[in-house]
Amino acid sequence: CSSRWQHSASIMQEKAVDLASAAATKDGTQAAPDPAPGTGEGAASKVAIVLESDEAVASSSCGRLMGHITRARDLLTAIGFYVICSSSMSLINKVAVVFYPFPNFLLLLQTASGAALPFLGKQLGLVAVDSLERGKIVSFLPCATFYFLGIYTGMHATATMNLDTIIWFRSTLPIGVALGEAMFLDRELPSLRALLGICIILASALLFAASADPHEFNTVSMLWASAYWVSLLIGQLVMTHVVSDKGPRLTDWGRVFYNNALSLPLFSLLTLRSVPRIADYNASWLAFWAIIASCIIGCFINYAGFRLRTFVSATSFTVINLLNKNLTVIANLLIWNQHSAPISTVWLFFSFVGGALYQESGKRSAK
Repeated sequence: CSSRWQHSASIMQEKAVDLASAAATKDGTQAAPDPAPGTGEGAASKVAIVLESDEAVASSSCGRLMGHITRARDLLTAIGFYVICSSSMSLINKVAVVFYPFPNFLLLLQTASGAALPFLGKQLGLVAVDSLERGKIVSFLPCATFYFLGIYTGMHATATMNLDTIIWFRSTLPIGVALGEAMFLDRELPSLRALLGICIILASALLFAASADPHEFNTVSMLWASAYWVSLLIGQLVMTHVVSDKGPRLTDWGRVFYNNALSLPLFSLLTLRSVPRIADYNASWLAFWAIIASCIIGCFINYAGFRLRTFVSATSFTVINLLNKNLTVIANLLIWNQHSAPISTVWLFFSFVGGALYQESGKRSAK
């Protein structure tokens, strides 16, 4: 952009010089050192000033355009990375729980890896990780707590219900998150387009519940799914607050380290009663590699999630995560026999349409 304007400016400056020469010849005078207003050189000077001003404006516009392009590229990269990690994590957790039936210990291993890998990366000089500080620990502790609750309830809900049903519960999450943002994070209430999306989500939820198998909605599974939903709702709001300007000043990998290090004691307490059974269990090689993969992917999905939250609101993050579950549904139908009836899956996809229609609300104007 800048080179094109510079070329145009040089051409117009040449024309301005020709204009000044013609004016001087007509007046029968030579150019004076300090041209008076209205003379040829005075007109050329004014033209040059205007051209310099236009060039500055053009450079500024090009700079803003490049800034928007860079932000869009970074946003798409963050979304793509999160989609890959999230889809992989949903499937690998299912494999790990099936072949290694100790979800509490699996969570402990994933959390320990989420703290150890960033720390190791810091020691090797690969990533920037913040050290533990008292003030930052206090500010980050609610985030780590609801991170623990979200994963713990999600793992148990997945163990008692199939992935399609879990995804349906998550498809209603944008409703609560949008209202939560309006109440606590200074966001406006949903627009008419957003309300239309919410209505589609609610309608698909009712149709899905009517067509699902009865055993999908027993008391235990419903309790775990409800606890999972509430944990995710509060967690989305808390994590969005943490990555905002009002949260502790941490790098993305620093947030991963804090998140896992602070939640590690909670996962440790859950594993104590399972230690004897874990020691006597003979895990297969498939279970071993599934555990290793889940630990690595779990660390990277932490980073991808915190990175993406710096670009979008809590509701937008929830909708992106929801639409990503389309890939999980397709893979679930191809891999597992334990899935809902085909008509239930059809209604489930309508909830994704409603989620796609949701439009991010703007921030409430300061009064």
